[in-house]
Amino acid sequence: MGNSSTRMSGVRTEKLRQLETMGFNRGSAEEALVSCDGNVDRAVELLVENASAPSASRTSVDTNRERAALAALERQQNRFGGVSKLKNKSPKRNDNYERAIQSAAEDVARFPPALDILVYAITTILNNPGVKKYRELKMTNKKFQETVGKSQGSSEKMLGLIGFTQAGDWFVLRGNEDSAKLWIAKEALENQKSRIIYQSACERIEFEKVLKASLASADTEESARRKLIRPKVPRQPSLGIAGTTRLNIFLGDDTVLQRRFNADDTLREVIYWLGAEHSSHIPTYLDSKQWELIDRTLFPHRRVDVLENSHKTLQALGLWPSADISIQPFGFLENDPTK
Repeated sequence: MGNSSTRMSGVRTEKLRQLETMGFNRGSAEEALVSCDGNVDRAVELLVENASAPSASRTSVDTNRERAALAALERQQNRFGGVSKLKNKSPKRNDNYERAIQSAAEDVARFPPALDILVYAITTILNNPGVKKYRELKMTNKKFQETVGKSQGSSEKMLGLIGFTQAGDWFVLRGNEDSAKLWIAKEALENQKSRIIYQSACERIEFEKVLKASLASADTEESARRKLIRPKVPRQPSLGIAGTTRLNIFLGDDTVLQRRFNADDTLREVIYWLGAEHSSHIPTYLDSKQWELIDRTLFPHRRVDVLENSHKTLQALGLWPSADISIQPFGFLENDPTK
């Protein structure tokens, strides 16, 4: 009996949490659930119905939350092709503001750590209305610098749209925060997580981690693997010899490798050099198409298919008399969030 009662209490708490997350205050949510026999969907309709009616007991913060929840619910219904039953009762929306928020969210999506920290900060403010410390972001904080600080101004733009202002080393949301704006911004940012710009940027970050780990590897097994590859690497031609090409190979954002090859050396021999001198994992990732080679010498950039062109010479591939090549996650060229 005790376990059953505990489970029922847990279900009720979870339903209340869902309604509170949508912006409804706990007291109203409890009353709505009781009136609707615990049905969350009917409770939302009832709460939204009540949100359009004036009430002396409702605070301005509660009203803002309910209006924001109503707007979010109507947008969701419209996205799925449904006709909102609440259309005539929705608050007047500022379409220009929402477009600005959407545009800013798309910019921030190119920097997943910044987007994640903004969602966390906004959620914390919404869950703790009026708490001053959650409305102040210190720009010199290490976490802030490594996330928001590296988003090329896109996060600062979003903060400004929400209502933050800069005061010395701080971004501050003064006075009573507009929870409707916060909800709109939170929704716009969270929606970006399912889109290609954010996901491609996440893949790029993971690629950088794996690449750095493989380049730093120096254990006995790695040394043995490199030793096996080394005999396949062509000798580097002397400086000034005719018929040579110089390759600049970019590994992520921080590492650039340079070497001279004969123009009739093959692409496979270049890959052997990368494996023997830098990381035995590089040929494996390239052959399995987890990573790819991109010729960045001219614009537009082009993919160099490793398996198809493995035994072609550098001259035949146009990587002569010099070329810039990058190694990056497969498919990143089409979805490059920096384009």
